[in-house]
Amino acid sequence: LPKKQVMPIIHPEDQRRLEMAFEPVFQGERCELTHRIIRQNDGSVRYVRVAGQLFTSETGQEQLVGICRDITLEVETNQRLMESEARFRALFNKVTDAILVTDGFNRPFVMVNNTACTMLGYSREELLQLRPMDIHPDDSTKLTEEHFENQRMGAGVVLDHPVKCKDGSIKYVDINTATVEVQGRPHQVG
Repeated sequence: LPKKQVMPIIHPEDQRRLEMAFEPVFQGERCELTHRIIRQNDGSVRYVRVAGQLFTSETGQEQLVGICRDITLEVETNQRLMESEARFRALFNKVTDAILVTDGFNRPFVMVNNTACTMLGYSREELLQLRPMDIHPDDSTKLTEEHFENQRMGAGVVLDHPVKCKDGSIKYVDINTATVEVQGRPHQVG
């Protein structure tokens, strides 16, 4: 299509960016980008991924030739996923119970919430370097490991179990866990 036929279907907010992105195309380079179009038949907005290159027709007219793929469903799905992730993070980090997620007693935590960081005195980055066994006093390691395994198998709440804070102080907490699948692997959430 000639440029004058392409630009009217481009979403007004994307036209300047598209013109800038295609400037090298009019110098003979190939271009790929994602933008919005407005469908002429119904006025709906669609997201498209295009790859284009300038060609000269047999009559000497320059034409932008390319492939345009509708990716609206993909974009909308990603937007919903990001919104869901944001809602999850907000809930996870606002809950008043400490939550720590691991996929093994001797493996580092994979997720921790703000309450866990505050309660134990660690930054999130520090806590994600630790394993469940690292936050329990040395003299309770065997008992902690037994409780961890029992809860992994579905046992109830562990009451008044000692945890070791960053400053070395000991707090006694109730621990309840659930097993959830994360990326195809079982994880303990406690």
